[in-house]
Amino acid sequence: MAERGWPMADDPVRASRRTEAEGKTSAFHALAGCCAAAALFLGALPALAQSPSQSLGDVPGREPLDPNIDPYPFDAPLALRVYFRETLPGGWRAGEPRQEPGGGFSLLVYVPDFWKGNPSSAMMRFCPRPYSNIWRGGVRWIELKPYYRQSYWPTSVCRPGAG
Repeated sequence: MAERGWPMADDPVRASRRTEAEGKTSAFHALAGCCAAAALFLGALPALAQSPSQSLGDVPGREPLDPNIDPYPFDAPLALRVYFRETLPGGWRAGEPRQEPGGGFSLLVYVPDFWKGNPSSAMMRFCPRPYSNIWRGGVRWIELKPYYRQSYWPTSVCRPGAG
């Protein structure tokens, strides 16, 4: 007979409890491993994603790539949509970029009625900076047409050196 407190080898109740506990522990370890793998995978997703407005040809110190080879060619309308969505203040919104002859784009910018000021002069604050990928992507100018309080205002033109 074994001492008190020590499980007996031939006790079926204690043996089944021990086997049940070991099964739960191994299932827990397997689940923890799956959760850790999922967390690592989900944590790596942002690193795998590349903005569609970026191209591999925009990497500093790299020669321009042939558009037939570049897997992410520069999409100017998409780049302009993303830029103005991120740049315009709350309540402001830009219409669809329209390509104009000569390498430029025009956008209608909707200014909210609660805003106070001259929308034509405010447009210059939203021009892309001279070092922006938009200018390196071949856009020569951007014409911003403000629409404020149900009327069109004079346009502002952004150029690469004026940002």
